[in-house]
Amino acid sequence: MRKIISLLIITATLLTAFTGCKPKEPEYPEISLAAPADGTEYDFNSMNQALSFGWNENEEINSYRLQFSLTPDFEVLENASAKKNPTEMGVLEMDEILGLLGLPEAKSAFVYWRVAPLRSDEFVCEPFSMYLTRLDPNTRVIAPADGMLFNLDEQKTSIAFEW
Repeated sequence: MRKIISLLIITATLLTAFTGCKPKEPEYPEISLAAPADGTEYDFNSMNQALSFGWNENEEINSYRLQFSLTPDFEVLENASAKKNPTEMGVLEMDEILGLLGLPEAKSAFVYWRVAPLRSDEFVCEPFSMYLTRLDPNTRVIAPADGMLFNLDEQKTSIAFEW
């Protein structure tokens, strides 16, 4: 009788232990962001060059997309195609994304970005943040580009200012 009771206790203990175990969750490839560096600051009103977004390549992922949000939890986000690594996005394209996220023109905010596989949200990627200032349509200087060189000794030199 003692053997049966001992066997029942051992069986009950083992069943309790196994029912408390959760199935192992599948592991997804980790993506590490590279550029722009976390915490970088950009004012779109004083820049003409594109922003370059880079990350580590993962052999398990064929295509990526950039995701942007005004909150680190990415509850509201905008996706952008990332056809290659690094992916460049012009100031106007980035400004449009910020508008879609709800940031008013000429205002600044932290914007969070990450990279996701194109066909899935199943990934591990810590987001980076950038402090961005949207274009002010009333004060944007368009031409000449910042740092542009002119040779004023040439008679045919003309400079056109646009804003």
